[in-house]
Amino acid sequence: MWTYMLIDRVTIMYIANHYISGGNNRTLMSITMPFSYLQPYVYESTYTIPPEMFIGRRDELLSIQSPTGANLVYGGRQLGKSAMLKKAQYETDDPKAGRVALFVDINGLDIKSSAEKISNELMLKGIVSEITDKQIDATDDWVYLSNQIKMGITNNSINYLILMMDESDKFIDDCKNVNYQPLVCLKDIQQSLSGKFKFVMAGLHDIVKFHRSVALGNNSVISHFSSINVTPFNYDCGRELLTKPLSYLGFSFNNNETVISHILSTTNYFPGLIQLFCSKLIKSMKKYYYEYNESVTPPYNITES
Repeated sequence: MWTYMLIDRVTIMYIANHYISGGNNRTLMSITMPFSYLQPYVYESTYTIPPEMFIGRRDELLSIQSPTGANLVYGGRQLGKSAMLKKAQYETDDPKAGRVALFVDINGLDIKSSAEKISNELMLKGIVSEITDKQIDATDDWVYLSNQIKMGITNNSINYLILMMDESDKFIDDCKNVNYQPLVCLKDIQQSLSGKFKFVMAGLHDIVKFHRSVALGNNSVISHFSSINVTPFNYDCGRELLTKPLSYLGFSFNNNETVISHILSTTNYFPGLIQLFCSKLIKSMKKYYYEYNESVTPPYNITES
């Protein structure tokens, strides 16, 4: 939890000595908020973006959450793929309703290591029992794991399980060495438990290529998956992410669309870069105190300089 206000005995005594009927809350805010600080922007994918900071991407998010939606999410860095998966987890996961959303980062992991990490996460959720220690082929690991997932969904009366694997590039690259057998296993669960299981893989642009010549040449299961191409924000979404959170902190662009457009074009409308820019802006305002006229601020107008 963020601590954004400190109310001490000095504050209480000041309000008591300057009592204003119906105006004490205003007094409290006036003498405490100018000394508060909050950094709402999150630009590193390792951290979870607060729900209120997730802007745009509603259609893409619904496709990820839907049992019949996309299985693949791809695009460049700083476009918010990880943020979408985590947002989908936040909105979907509800054990009381029998819905389980599992987010697993498999960055740099091959199919064997990915199976082990996913197995551990499923065990922590109580969906599968402890995986027996077998010395078996990596492909067979996924066959065994898929059977465990099927039994876990049935035995635990799970209505819907969505498995989201982030940074899947290495995993998919390794899948081609076993004729994409892990993906065949995942697709089999999804088809056999219609509406009760879905998997989503996210990665860079290479994820949609799938070594296309190999995949299509072998009539691979890969070509049957639907996908989402995550692109930069449009102007409206970029503007909202730039201006709305800052407005709650007391900053204003005074409807200067030239400055707003300049910032958005500099960040290429990438959500991650907009978050980075705004976080640096707030840090600079904290580090370098600007002398504002207290009688007319906030808002604190942001100019080109």
